[in-house]
Amino acid sequence: MLSNVVAPLFPVVDYQAFHRTNLNEKDCFQTYQTGIRWMFRGLIHLLLYRLVAQDFLLASSFTNFWRRINIYWKQFMELISTISLKHPLKFCAL
Repeated sequence: MLSNVVAPLFPVVDYQAFHRTNLNEKDCFQTYQTGIRWMFRGLIHLLLYRLVAQDFLLASSFTNFWRRINIYWKQFMELISTISLKHPLKFCAL
């Protein structure tokens, strides 16, 4: 795959060589298991990132935890009330 280093915008792949070296029939199950393992690992990383980024685990009390969860609901209700007050006919038509 030297051509991918030379031409990164337009990669040239020899499909037969790729298939011969990466998709052996003997190792097919192992390749699929490795792919599933990587997808599961990525999903776990995304979930952990979301928990840490939102600071849900670092809440000091239950009240603080509850307040952080309900921020999205509060923003949604503010949006609905703003739309209904500014444009009551459009809101009723929905």
